[in-house]
Amino acid sequence: MLFNKPTAQLAFETVTSRMKGGRPRQEDTVNGITLEHELWGEVNVQMIADGHGSHSVSNYLKKNFIPTFVTEFNRAVEDYALQNKETLELIMIPVLKRMNISLQNQIEASMEEQCKTRKLNQVAIEFKNPIVDYGFQCAVSTCGKFLEVSTAQADGEAERLGIKAGWKVLSIDSEYVNERNVYQLASRIHKQAFSSIRFEVPRVGSTCVAAFTFKRFNKLFTFCLGDSRFMLFETKYGKLVHGLTRLVDLADGSSTVFTSPQPCKNFLHQCLGPIAKIQNYESDSSDGISSYGRYSKYSYYEPKQRLKDQYYMVNDPTGRGFREYELWSNNKETNPEGKFIIPNDNYGKWTFDASGLQPSRALGDKGSALHMGEIYICDLPTDQETWLVLISDGIEEAINISEIPYYVLEPKTQLKDILDDHRAVNDFVNYRNWFATQLDIHELPLTKDIEKQLAWLETVYEFYERIEHFPSKRHAKTHKNAIHWLKKSHSRMSKPNFVPNMQYRVKFLMHSAYARLCFDNVSVVVQRNTPIVDEFEPT
Repeated sequence: MLFNKPTAQLAFETVTSRMKGGRPRQEDTVNGITLEHELWGEVNVQMIADGHGSHSVSNYLKKNFIPTFVTEFNRAVEDYALQNKETLELIMIPVLKRMNISLQNQIEASMEEQCKTRKLNQVAIEFKNPIVDYGFQCAVSTCGKFLEVSTAQADGEAERLGIKAGWKVLSIDSEYVNERNVYQLASRIHKQAFSSIRFEVPRVGSTCVAAFTFKRFNKLFTFCLGDSRFMLFETKYGKLVHGLTRLVDLADGSSTVFTSPQPCKNFLHQCLGPIAKIQNYESDSSDGISSYGRYSKYSYYEPKQRLKDQYYMVNDPTGRGFREYELWSNNKETNPEGKFIIPNDNYGKWTFDASGLQPSRALGDKGSALHMGEIYICDLPTDQETWLVLISDGIEEAINISEIPYYVLEPKTQLKDILDDHRAVNDFVNYRNWFATQLDIHELPLTKDIEKQLAWLETVYEFYERIEHFPSKRHAKTHKNAIHWLKKSHSRMSKPNFVPNMQYRVKFLMHSAYARLCFDNVSVVVQRNTPIVDEFEPT
């Protein structure tokens, strides 16, 4: 009697969570659903949208991302009769591309409609006094909001203040400048110069990471746009699964098929550093560009030569940052005049856009970002349990990507290393005298004792909550609350029979990020893929 080879499929269990942290509003959204197609079987869809400037675009994606995908998928499968992995790739790549284009068009139309409804136009207030103008513009130069200002009651004072009458709208570009701060700033310049102030958000955006898991084919398609992350790792040792077989970049249509499977994680779409000139590049210019990415007096770039033949990006060992630089430079929307782009140093974070937007790709953000994402195609193993993790960039702000699997797999062990490469520890090392005089802290915990490490951090954060130059009181309170949660967690994990569930592990990762001084919203999706092997059946 012959037996059929056992067929393995995966069972899914998904946990999602998000936290606002110290931000004034929650700009992250999370959504997921399990779909059932009559021909292609069960599809598990999970998505994180990380908004910036406002929650408008991320909320829009929460409502419209999955419906747009379903519409495009149902339209595409009508042309294919054969259901297998190869056909699935032929379907999904154009489906995700059309979904990407459709969502960007929908968001642009939505933002334009809001602008028309609110009668907004992008005009800037201008100050004749260069000192006043410089100070005001510096204070509000990196945000995507608009102030509508009426100068009807300030005609007599406008000339004295150096304000040109007739200008109605002031553009603001920093998420760190809130309504109260800007109103106070305007009032200081002149209390009666602005009779009415109204805030709107016509220029906002969101990054996005989404996973599409086809159960019948053990196939994973991940759509990545911006600086949110996906990773797939096995649960025995926490190592990344080598299952990435193909990478498609929708920005330029390039496709890479890997001869040997690569680690299942995505590259982030962002600027990694300044641009420097290749030393052995022969040019008529004797100066070129400096190592810090700024123009020298006679530097220029030769348009007949490819950028990558003349320049490279500092702190970019894989070349992915420079690839984003090339795509940004050659895009008519982000660089309509074809200028030579100089990355901006925005307080240690490098950006292509002068507004300070860090991700180089996003939905929305017309004129400030590329809008087409990448597709990562992976084979899911059926002989071991794996976890698929999606995270917003707030997690990596405080925790290195290589450590993330261990935070969810071994929380008790990871808690012992809470001070490793911690920002507060670095502050202590650099400002030891200040810590001694202001906080009466003279040394770091000498052992890996969890209680002593958490107590040390709690003392530091209690002081941070009282000082004025810390980002905000909300942030300090969030960090202190994270320490309290980890203290309770340590007490629970000390019990001999305690086994944390998936929800607990996700919460541990998020609170650990805040305990390590994350200042952003954080969102996490964890999908556990467990193999289910059918019994042998006689033929």
